[in-house]
Amino acid sequence: MHSLDLDRKYFTYFIDAPDLSLYSEYEFEPISVCPYCEIAISPIIDGYFCNKINDRRFVTFLCSCPVCYKTFIVKYELSLNNRSTLINYAPTSSIEKTFDPKLEVLSPDFIRIYNQSLRAKELGMSDICGLGFRKALEFLIKDYAILLNKEDKDRIERLNLGPCIREYIDNPKICTLAEKSVWLGNDQAHYVEKHSDRDVNDLIKFIDRIVFHISGELVDYDASSIQPIK
Repeated sequence: MHSLDLDRKYFTYFIDAPDLSLYSEYEFEPISVCPYCEIAISPIIDGYFCNKINDRRFVTFLCSCPVCYKTFIVKYELSLNNRSTLINYAPTSSIEKTFDPKLEVLSPDFIRIYNQSLRAKELGMSDICGLGFRKALEFLIKDYAILLNKEDKDRIERLNLGPCIREYIDNPKICTLAEKSVWLGNDQAHYVEKHSDRDVNDLIKFIDRIVFHISGELVDYDASSIQPIK
């Protein structure tokens, strides 16, 4: 049995299928959440089988969860450069990320779009989910900027995201994370990526950190609204 490493973006596995001219080590994007118990896991690989459709080669792993012990399958397409593309897995999970209730009030559209994008990623739609996370980021930043600058609501809504960050977000940590997230998010729509050493996982990591900082500031904002009782 082989266990995946949750701290790595990819795991390597040796595929031995002489009938399909496959005899090499490939990189695979791991499934990090059990589709049954919805707990973050390092799945155990119990076996695999390969098949070929026209000139396309696929491998399907039989995996089991070390927590609930249930079995699921994960399918990848193999490429010539010893990499792979996650196609799908079964059964699929209906998992959604939960957020602080104050954030749900601030930006319900962000949460909806974020979870739609997360769902697309879990289904292996890595080519399109990045655009969704970029859109979710825009809703989060603009809703937060409007909270702090209600008198400029109409202008903030019309601004491009970059100028909105520079003009209306004062927290330097949020500014840095948001600016870099915009760069990575825009890469998801370009033919040639400017930051080829980064991917959608970095974008998600940065957005989650922005959520952390904004959630903390929402607590501060709530505390500052309490007036002394005379």
